Amino acid sequence: MTRHDRFQACRDVNHLVEMRDGKVVAQGAPADVVTPELVRHLYGIDCTLVTDPLTGTPVIAAIHRTPSTVADTNGNGSGH
Repeated sequence: MTRHDRFQACRDVNHLVEMRDGKVVAQGAPADVVTPELVRHLYGIDCTLVTDPLTGTPVIAAIHRTPSTVADTNGNGSGH
């Protein structure tokens, strides 16, 4: 199953594969894989994680986007 919504993926799967630029950067159970550092690396978003009380899976609470780490649509990393 392919999901692009991290919240839904964390709730629906027991094995998550995170990719960047066509390469696997992390895989395993969502609670083991999803970290604030990984979210920052993949999406340029500083976040905190909370645990969903119904499923025990991580929920990403975005704090703010880090423009310098996010490639723009031209891929130059400016974030603008």
